[in-house]
Amino acid sequence: MQYEESNMIPLFDVPATPKPKSTTPIWDDLPDCFWEGVELRGDYDMPRIQGIQIDMDRIKDLVAFNKTRHSDISKSFIHFFLHDIHFKVLLRHPQRYLQLFNSAAGILSPDFSLYRNAPLWMQERNCAYNRLVGRYYQRHGITTVATVRWGNEKSFAFCFDGIDKGSTVAIGTHGCIRTKEDRHMFMLGLRELFRVVDPCLVIVYGDIPEEVFAPFIKEYGPQRFLHFTSDIRKTHMITSAKGEN
Repeated sequence: MQYEESNMIPLFDVPATPKPKSTTPIWDDLPDCFWEGVELRGDYDMPRIQGIQIDMDRIKDLVAFNKTRHSDISKSFIHFFLHDIHFKVLLRHPQRYLQLFNSAAGILSPDFSLYRNAPLWMQERNCAYNRLVGRYYQRHGITTVATVRWGNEKSFAFCFDGIDKGSTVAIGTHGCIRTKEDRHMFMLGLRELFRVVDPCLVIVYGDIPEEVFAPFIKEYGPQRFLHFTSDIRKTHMITSAKGEN
């Protein structure tokens, strides 16, 4: 079969790659400000959040990012244990929230989801978003605690990278301990967290069932855990109390 010469596409005559507009790394076209002064750690080059050690008496409360308008956050840490849609704006316009976060006692790094059934590249990406955004605000003088989230066991290869050993960390349990399989995977991840990071303090947002946490409290001591009841649980408690009256 013959082809018109004008319709033939050379196999190896590839157009030259355009010169990048910026010399900073390109990842999902994120703003260049995220890459200023970033340190990469581990085999997966996770951005590092500088470890901090916080006295638990300093953390009076946790306030959800989407409820900061109607809350006194001067003595509270802002958390992101929410659906990602509520805070994905931080990836595009992080500078908009500098004033808000500076008015709080501190923040927990954004909890981008790591679903167990999600592709590993997606889990890795969301873990990196967590560290990258957290490090951005930390670099701007905001007290930032690293939030740790793991998916399946494969995520253990990178989900603890970028967190300094012996630092304060935060975890969330809502939606992670519903089934027997959920609880098993959560406990595996918590065990790995202590093995790799050995945090001085673990801030826990959500339920802390005895069957899950008792072994860790017994081994590491209650002083290593600081618990905050989730907003959903608080609502259920109020509703139940009203129903009993």
